[in-house]
Amino acid sequence: MAPTTRAQLLAQNASLRKSLKRETTRRKRLEKTVAEGLEQQTATAEILKVISRLSFDLQPVLEALAEKATRLCAAEWAIVHRFDGEFLRPAAYHGASPEFVQWQALGGQAAELRPGRGSVAGRAAVELRTVHIPDALADPEYELSEAQRKGGWRALLGVPMLRQGMLVGVFALLRSEARPFTDKQIELVTTFADQAVIAIENVRLFQELEARNRDLTEALEQLTATSEILRVISSSPTDVQPVFDAIAESAVRLCEAIFSAVYRFDGELVEFVAHHGIGPEGLAELRKIFPGRPDRALAGPRAILDRLPVHIPNVAHDPEFQEGLGGAIGLKSTMAVPILREGVPIGAIAVGRAHAGPFSDRQIVLLKTFAEQAVIAIENVRLFQELQARTGELARSVEELKALGEVGRAVGSTLDLETVLSTIVSRAVQLSGTSGGVIYEYDEPTQEFHLRASYRVEQELLDVLRGAPIRLGEGTTGTAAATRAPVQVTDVMDERRYGVARVRPILARLGYRSVLAIPLLLEQRILGALTVHRQ
Repeated sequence: MAPTTRAQLLAQNASLRKSLKRETTRRKRLEKTVAEGLEQQTATAEILKVISRLSFDLQPVLEALAEKATRLCAAEWAIVHRFDGEFLRPAAYHGASPEFVQWQALGGQAAELRPGRGSVAGRAAVELRTVHIPDALADPEYELSEAQRKGGWRALLGVPMLRQGMLVGVFALLRSEARPFTDKQIELVTTFADQAVIAIENVRLFQELEARNRDLTEALEQLTATSEILRVISSSPTDVQPVFDAIAESAVRLCEAIFSAVYRFDGELVEFVAHHGIGPEGLAELRKIFPGRPDRALAGPRAILDRLPVHIPNVAHDPEFQEGLGGAIGLKSTMAVPILREGVPIGAIAVGRAHAGPFSDRQIVLLKTFAEQAVIAIENVRLFQELQARTGELARSVEELKALGEVGRAVGSTLDLETVLSTIVSRAVQLSGTSGGVIYEYDEPTQEFHLRASYRVEQELLDVLRGAPIRLGEGTTGTAAATRAPVQVTDVMDERRYGVARVRPILARLGYRSVLAIPLLLEQRILGALTVHRQ
């Protein structure tokens, strides 16, 4: 075998060097590809981490996506547009100058874009596919010339953000050099657009869940409050005040107010009957006004006059509202509903806040529910009191019938007058709720009244009445007989009303203050008198 010459060795070395150079270049390209892939995977992982960590806040996610896309795709700008059904509006920027952002915020070109072919975002929205414009100045359909001059971009990339085939936005990249984006960069931006859709959907679902939970919480709180008020109504059938107090407390809490007030109306005057959250200064002002006739200076009385809910989002803008009281209470907005029974106002419930702004429809409906419960409570107490009064009347009627029956039996069963008179005077005292009583027989020749029967009368007083009989025209007994009509003295200590001086000290010592005398007549002929007294 012939020995290798020097020329051959040099040729082999050159070949090896070329092979090594190619391998080094290939390895560098591979390392670059791996590094880019790793960077893209890292960026994707970071975005997914941001999405999972900020599922309730979309803005940081969109800004992170814009920043990663700009850096990994060698662009200067990124704009994420949201679609509201009519316009594409910028939701997140990266790389845009503060002056450009402010210019768009003030209504500059591209602040809102309709889907159309005049912009990369609008074109992607219309075609629902990725749109690549290598040079905006060379595109005959591109219309955003003013924005392009201010931004200085040339190459544009727009990727539609789709959810179940429906447009939710466009992810746009902008480059100041008229140099096309690579397929790998387009693929990466498409991935970021998909992640933006995931983030938007996450936030939407989170907000829906939050709103649903809020609605359920509010509904539960309202149900609990109304149930609590119904419980108070059932446990307080004779007193409406605890119900008013419970309504006032619940109204403040559920209407997010600082105070509440409950009013009663009797058809003429408004009375302030309950509150929650009103301080001493405000209470002092309200007590100067109520009871009073309803007027339009406050929401509660105004609701009574109008028989309709009154809603004042800003009391400073209501010419009828009483400004001084608003300042004393710290009131900026207020709402009131009337309490109606069969369409007739019998009161009102009002709430107020320390800041201006409207109350929600749900809160107005809730206050109406409280007003209906107030009507139930008022009606319950009224019916209960009527029932009690009727029951008392029936009980008294029964007692009176029983007493008359006993008197009748006594009259029919004995000829002993003292027994009959004792039965009558005892029943008279019991049924009249007095302390004691006596029956006198009238002696016409002497015109004196002699005691014949008594019930619950102290012996000291009996001795005086027997020892010095009452004469016709003297005291309540003599006056009742002389006038043939009942006579009462509400205070026996009043010398002008009770003139029997010998009896007054004993009545005072025994604690008696009032006396009632009924004449006993037969065809206007005086037979005697029935006298009762109480302490």
